[in-house]
Amino acid sequence: MNNNFNLGELERLFQSIESIINELESKHYFTKYTKLFLASGNNLVLNITKSSIPHLLGININYLQSLNIYREKNSYELLKLLCNDAYKINSLKNQGIIDYNNLFSKNILEKINGFWTNIEFNDTGVKNTELVCKYDSSRNYLSGQLNERFDYAIIKNLFGKYYVLWVVKSDDFNNEYIPMSNRVFNCYDDMIELLNKTVANQEITFLSGAQLDNNKPYNIEDILRMQKISNLKEYKNSFGCSIDLTRECIKLLSNTKHHKELATDKYNDGCVIIDAIQKGTPVNTDLLCDEKFIDISNAFNDFLFGSQLSDNSNSVSEKYSSLINKLNRFKSEILEYKKQIEDQNSEIQQLNDTNKYLTERNEELETANEKVFEIINSIKK
Repeated sequence: MNNNFNLGELERLFQSIESIINELESKHYFTKYTKLFLASGNNLVLNITKSSIPHLLGININYLQSLNIYREKNSYELLKLLCNDAYKINSLKNQGIIDYNNLFSKNILEKINGFWTNIEFNDTGVKNTELVCKYDSSRNYLSGQLNERFDYAIIKNLFGKYYVLWVVKSDDFNNEYIPMSNRVFNCYDDMIELLNKTVANQEITFLSGAQLDNNKPYNIEDILRMQKISNLKEYKNSFGCSIDLTRECIKLLSNTKHHKELATDKYNDGCVIIDAIQKGTPVNTDLLCDEKFIDISNAFNDFLFGSQLSDNSNSVSEKYSSLINKLNRFKSEILEYKKQIEDQNSEIQQLNDTNKYLTERNEELETANEKVFEIINSIKK
C-alpha cells in the first residue's frame, strides 16, 4: 500500500497524531506505569516513553533525521514539529526529497486508530486481552520463521477485531517493558500470518489483572478466567504453543487447600498438583480424578518440560503430556502382552496335565493288556 497522501489528508493525519500527543501529555502518561499481572506468575511494568511514540504511531523518525531537514534530534520533539509542518512536508514530497513510503508505515492509519485500545489496560482493556505471548527466539527454529525482535506480544479481541501490541524489555529496569509497535486486524483470518511468526511454538498465558500506578488493581472474574483458558487451548491446538498458568494453579489450589472440609477428589487433586509445583516436578496425572485439573497439570508439565529443553536449541521434542500418553499406552500394551503370556502358560499347563493323565492311563492300559495276555496264554496251556 502506497502512502500517497495529498495535502488535506496529510493535515488530517498530523492532526490525529497531535491529538494523541496532547492527550498523552495532559494525562501525564509518560510518568505513569501500568502493571500487568499474568496468569503465568510474571508481572510486566509497562512504561510509555516519549521515544517510543513515533514508532507506535507509524512514523520513521530515523528516516526524517537522515534527511537533515530539521535540526531537532530528539525523536519525540521532532514528531511534534512534524505535526505543524504539513505544508512543508507536502512540498518536499512533491520535490522528491521525501518519500512517504519511507516516512510513514504502510499501516499508519491502523496504528493511529488502534493506539489507545492497544496501550490502555483499564477494566475493559483487561477483559478484552485474549492472550499474552512470551517470545523466545530459540523456540522459533521449529516454525522456520525469522526471529522477531520483541519480548511479549499482547493480543486483544474487541468485537472480532484484533489489536496487537509488541513490547520490549527496558535496559534500565528489571521488569519494565516499553511498547514498540502496534497493529489492528479486522478479523482473525487477517492475522494468521502474524500468529505464525509471533505465537507458533511459543509460551502463552492470559492477563489476570492490571493496575495503573497506585490505583486499585482490576482483576478479572472467575467465569472469564475459564473462557480465557478455553481460548488458550484453541491457540495451543492451532499453533503448537505451550500454556503457562502457574500463578493461577497455585492460587486456585491454595484456596482449595484451606477448605479441608471439602476433602473430595478435587481437594486430593489439588494437594497432588501443589506438591508438584512447589517441588518443580511434573504432576503425576495418574493420581488425578478431575478432568479440569488434568488439563491444567498437562499444561504445567508441558511448560516445565519445554523450559528444561530451552537451552538446547537443536533439540526437537514432543510435549511432555504426549510422551506420557505414549508411555501409558506402551504400559497398557505390555500388560496386555503379559496377560496373553499368562493365558498361554495356563493353556500349556492344562495340556501338560492332560498329557500326564493320558500317559498314566496309557501305562495302566498296557499293564492291563499284559495281564489279559497272561490269562489267555495260561488257558491255552
